[in-house]
Amino acid sequence: MTDADALPYQNLLEDTYASSPVASIVIAKDEEILFANEAAYHLLRIDEGSLSSVADLSVTDTVIDVGSLQQSIRRHLSSETPSTPWSGVLHLPTRQTIEVHFVPLPLDKPRCTLCYFLVQRVDDNQTRSRLLEEIRRERGRLRAVLEHMPTAILLFDTTGKVLDLNRRARALVGRSSWRELGQDDHPFTVCDNKGKPLPREEWPLFRALEQNIYCEGEEYVLDFGEHQRTISMSIVPIEDDEGQITSFLVTGSDVTMRSEKDRRKDEFLSVASHELRSPLTPLSGFLHLSRKQAEAGDLVDPQILQRAQAQVVRLQRLIESLLDVSRLETGRLPMSLDTVSLTRLTRRVMEPWLVGSHGDRIVLTLPEESLKVQADPDRIDQVLTNVVDNAIKHGRADGNVKVRLDRRKDHAVLSVADEGDGMSQELIDRVFDRYFFGQDQTEEAKNKSLGLGLYIARQIVEGHDGTIAIDSDRGQPTQVIISLPIFRE
Repeated sequence: MTDADALPYQNLLEDTYASSPVASIVIAKDEEILFANEAAYHLLRIDEGSLSSVADLSVTDTVIDVGSLQQSIRRHLSSETPSTPWSGVLHLPTRQTIEVHFVPLPLDKPRCTLCYFLVQRVDDNQTRSRLLEEIRRERGRLRAVLEHMPTAILLFDTTGKVLDLNRRARALVGRSSWRELGQDDHPFTVCDNKGKPLPREEWPLFRALEQNIYCEGEEYVLDFGEHQRTISMSIVPIEDDEGQITSFLVTGSDVTMRSEKDRRKDEFLSVASHELRSPLTPLSGFLHLSRKQAEAGDLVDPQILQRAQAQVVRLQRLIESLLDVSRLETGRLPMSLDTVSLTRLTRRVMEPWLVGSHGDRIVLTLPEESLKVQADPDRIDQVLTNVVDNAIKHGRADGNVKVRLDRRKDHAVLSVADEGDGMSQELIDRVFDRYFFGQDQTEEAKNKSLGLGLYIARQIVEGHDGTIAIDSDRGQPTQVIISLPIFRE
């Protein structure tokens, strides 16, 4: 959690404790005082706003034993596992005592402690009852703060009894209540960060309970069957005044999206390195044969040069895709817009396909009118080539690929449909994501793609004020629909 993340909760604490009659201070691990209410300034006999650190508590005009107060605070802050509750007693010359209570707040940065002081007369039962009621209210306020934390918080004791869990924790583990860690009705299975199920004795909560093995920032996967969640978890023991462990504080965050992005990046780097090496091997061989022919005084075989050039073109396309991603991230994808006939452009782009090895599978339907659009012809060529290539690759080997251009009101609509097995809605929702290959693809298919084609295609089409969408379902043909506004002269 960053300082910016912590700020709203510091403000929440201020709003909660500002008017409390109990002196309250929020102290960071480095002894910085982040907040003190009016009651604290009054008790410590200090001008409001002058507190910045624990060192500022060393004033001379207060009746409190400040040295003992500082010592108590620093002992608590320096502890590796600040306990809760922790309390100490300071005596005043006015036959009063001050109880000092510490409650750790589970904020990663800064690591905060809520320190509040209860002033009570030893011989005044009415005052004591009032302060006990205030303690209950303070606990209620702290409970409200914990409930609004963005971090899942779970507290359990050394017998496995669950003492508390906030709403984030309940949502994360998929249960509205939890009494004992040993309950068998868990709606999930715990796996390591590679998805391998862990024996129950290796679950982090049970390791802490049975073996006193704690963790900090470790990632685990909760497998709920239909879906999985990756969580980052920390478990710290809580000790009493005698150093005995009484309970365990667990904090966790759902990092599923971040973990998925990291996985896809790793997969992309693996595929990219494979793809970039693939053209180099045959290219090296073709150049070697050409050199041998030239050194022998023979004419270089034109077919060898053509095949070498084809590998160079393939390598150029791969590098251009990587450059396009870099340009998109900086918002500088170059486009040279001009008024072009989308009808003629589509015919020109499709011509190599029609005369190539897949020509008998291509069905091209174009209107008689010249649909004019404001477009970068090279970028539209890039989009259409990628979509048609996908249709040929993922459609049935004996199925047709239908490319059609129509006018629909004030838009030119270009559609590419295959005769394949269709796509699930989950796949459709993610197919335009960067580095996404599709869960249904084989490893061989993944190795022929960088997972960037449709991501770049969408950015290009949207850069032309157009839209690109997919219409498909399981067992149904897949149709990619590209819509561009018609240019009005």
